[in-house]
Amino acid sequence: MSLKQKLIDFAVTHFLPLYKPLSAFLKKFRALPTAYYNYKIAKRAKNEKIVVAFIVSMPEVWNSLKSVYESALKNEKIIPIIVAQQNLKSGNNTAYDYLSTQYPDVINANDSDWFDLKAAKPDYVFYTRTYIGEYYNAYSPKEVKKYAQVCIVPYGYPILKTLGNIGFVGSFMIHASFVFFCTEEALKNSSNKLPLRNYKHFGCRCFGCPRFDLPVSKSINNDKFTILWIPRYTKPDSDIGASGFLKYKDSFINYALNNSDVELIIRPHPLMFERYLNWGLLSEDDIQQFKNTVDNAPNIQLDYEKDYLKSMGKSNLMVADLSSLIVEYYLTEKPIIFCESNTDNFFEEAKTIANSLYPAKDFDDIKNIIKQIYNKNDYKKSERQEIINKIRSNDKPAGEKILDFIIKDYLEK
Repeated sequence: MSLKQKLIDFAVTHFLPLYKPLSAFLKKFRALPTAYYNYKIAKRAKNEKIVVAFIVSMPEVWNSLKSVYESALKNEKIIPIIVAQQNLKSGNNTAYDYLSTQYPDVINANDSDWFDLKAAKPDYVFYTRTYIGEYYNAYSPKEVKKYAQVCIVPYGYPILKTLGNIGFVGSFMIHASFVFFCTEEALKNSSNKLPLRNYKHFGCRCFGCPRFDLPVSKSINNDKFTILWIPRYTKPDSDIGASGFLKYKDSFINYALNNSDVELIIRPHPLMFERYLNWGLLSEDDIQQFKNTVDNAPNIQLDYEKDYLKSMGKSNLMVADLSSLIVEYYLTEKPIIFCESNTDNFFEEAKTIANSLYPAKDFDDIKNIIKQIYNKNDYKKSERQEIINKIRSNDKPAGEKILDFIIKDYLEK
């Protein structure tokens, strides 16, 4: 017998019987790190709370974070904190004034008593507006990222493809860990342009639009036929959605005064008067005169409410420039008169929605459509209902999905 054959026979006799038990042992050995990892996750999930902070300085955009926060309130794994920060320009804390009426334990952060966010040891800190100048230095993402994950839920529904027009500012975004987009289109269009730190590990996700989680009223909470007008803050010739305020303000006032059976609610963008004053498009006297005219009219009101959903509920229709509020109003199934004609730079979903609105190029168009809706001839309603069924998710709310992701990320770190 050759030496080779002897070696083969020896191996078969002595080592082959050990193969199966050895293989089983190695399999269990390799699984030890995973089992220990899962044990640590389970132990951490049982024993630790996740601290999630929400920094708000502009109450009008709270609805972008509302369902995330309210989901956190219901989750025993989460300790949610609202830090309502004063407006650094005016010195007023309208965020606290509004949110403290909605929730207990809202923190009033102001220049006489800045809350020590770092001492609260948050694991995640949520923002919705990405303008560094709006935040107290210690609440800026540059400082917060040193001890917490910076998370962003965009305050506006994505309509324009232009990245800068949906509220993303590079100097803010460079400190972000996660951005939670409202649509897959916006995610694909924007994620490769965002300067997220550690991009391979962190990055962009899409779980739907948290604003869509909020209940919308399809009924009309008003006795009179009510028009809601929401002019934009931009200049009349802006290429990112022109404002119709200067063009239509006198026409709207005269129309309402000449039609006592109609009520007009005017809700300008929260920054419109400030911007127009800074740009020289209106003087302080112009603004005050306009407000006096509205105050003296029996059927016209300026909406100063922090929550726009109340005016949406009161109205029969909305007249709008380019605005992300269009999509939320759209979910009420009520008609919208759209004063923006150029949809070339719209995302496809936004373009589909825009095509089912009533377009208006001048005030004569607006008056004619109002008369048509007043006479109960809303011929585009079924088209809107069909689109709503496609864009509104019937599964778990977006706020809960975002929170699930945060919990999973925390436990796996």
